[in-house]
Amino acid sequence: MAPTTNEHQRIQFAFNAYLDSMVGVTFNYLIKNSRFPSRAGKHKGIDAMMAFWKPFAYQEQGNLSEEELRAIAIESVEMLTRQINLIDAVFDLESSQAKAPTNLKQEIREAISEAIQTLLAKPELSVSAQAALLADNPNRDRAASEGGDVDEDSLLGNLLDDATIAA
Repeated sequence: MAPTTNEHQRIQFAFNAYLDSMVGVTFNYLIKNSRFPSRAGKHKGIDAMMAFWKPFAYQEQGNLSEEELRAIAIESVEMLTRQINLIDAVFDLESSQAKAPTNLKQEIREAISEAIQTLLAKPELSVSAQAALLADNPNRDRAASEGGDVDEDSLLGNLLDDATIAA
């Protein structure tokens, strides 16, 4: 008998792992932990998995608006951040999030600007190579000769657009 539209369909998720494998050790911790019941351990594992994969699953499903997808993604990032903070605190780690650049786009801009300034300062760099570096922006020519900043936006085009940076 086919399910009616009012009935909820279920999905069965089963996974077997060797007890001495990384997955087995983790599942065993979640299922047989004396600090919480087996059912709670299973939910903790599911919550951790969903924190990462939920936005991708709903995006693939294709029936939510961009605003709804964004809200799910924000919720996932918040959940993952709490998980990271817990690991940091329990294992007395220097915040792992502090190690990541707070603004990757700005970090890339600064690194590229520094590299370009170094290249332009080299006397052995040919005039044609300097011209190629400075092409398409007359203000860069003046800025470079005065030791000023190079305009990375016009030099790099859309290379640093948020949509093209994969994190």
